[in-house]
Amino acid sequence: MKTGTLETGTGSDVTSHDGFFGQLRIAITGGTSGLGLALVREFSARGARVAFLARHAEPVAKVERENKNTHGIVADVSDKDAICSPPDPRRTGRPGDLDQQCL
Repeated sequence: MKTGTLETGTGSDVTSHDGFFGQLRIAITGGTSGLGLALVREFSARGARVAFLARHAEPVAKVERENKNTHGIVADVSDKDAICSPPDPRRTGRPGDLDQQCL
């Protein structure tokens, strides 16, 4: 893993990528293929906790098994009712507990 100065855009830089990414909680849609899958793999490999959404259960389970610190959710983001309901803290942790959303 690379280390060095990482500009966060928040006015405070961090010295280690590992320490920085290890503090992140990220949500990614389309996490089982293409760019979404690449993002799941990259952020997970760097230590971030990643929740990802995709439409089909089997690929979600496969990606979740293959990548540490991930939580797969089967959902269709084109279905507003499926994704815009209030979060259930028993399932997801505290509402608003994400650092970055890749939607």
